Amino acid sequence: MKFKLSAFAALLLLTFSGAASASVVGSMTLGICPSGGVSVNLTLIDWLLPAGGGNGCTQTGQGTNLGFVGGPLLPGVQGVIKDLNPPGGGPVPSFITFAGGLVFNLSGIGPGPANVVCSSNFTDINAAACSVAPNTPFKLTTTGTGTGVTLPAFGTATDSSGVFSSWSGQFSATFAGIAPSQIQDAILNGTTVAPFCSAGTCTNTYDGSFTATIVPEPMSLGLIGTGLVGLALLRRKKTRV
Repeated sequence: MKFKLSAFAALLLLTFSGAASASVVGSMTLGICPSGGVSVNLTLIDWLLPAGGGNGCTQTGQGTNLGFVGGPLLPGVQGVIKDLNPPGGGPVPSFITFAGGLVFNLSGIGPGPANVVCSSNFTDINAAACSVAPNTPFKLTTTGTGTGVTLPAFGTATDSSGVFSSWSGQFSATFAGIAPSQIQDAILNGTTVAPFCSAGTCTNTYDGSFTATIVPEPMSLGLIGTGLVGLALLRRKKTRV
């Protein structure tokens, strides 16, 4: 009986440890590459540099410690990030990629708040968060000194092992001395808001913070379930004896 219990325990241990050792897991912060940033309008999120071109440059920041096959990923590493076409752009395969086969697939961004009545007073920290327009993915909030803009994002990550993890977090930018309604008006009506917005597009620096966690494979989940059921039956049989 002890041998059988030990065998099932070993099965569970191997299942968990196998998933953990072959998955992307940890934390990652992102920031701009030299002379980089992001430009945003109603239909495009363009990561810089280059301007346009379908993708841009991003760089890991302090606090990055992400394990993967070929890793770890640490601060100061540049990667490629694909431009996006919100809203309703759908999933984006290989959204962010790094050397060594580390890939972040995008499942979705947002959503932004349903409220589209943006505050004209950035010093009012109790003002309701807003979106520039219905169904846009950004969240605009007053900070007391300007406007904070966040873009939630989530998806799956993988490496050369082919095992998937889930990741989630957000990109963020700060517009000092600018009210949410000014950003809204700049994007919707093309007004100029120096030094950030003109001709319907706002450009700024950004940062991002993300975590990746293990997602057991279906086979692993089945083995875990089988092991737990087996342990329960063995313990029940031992109790009856």
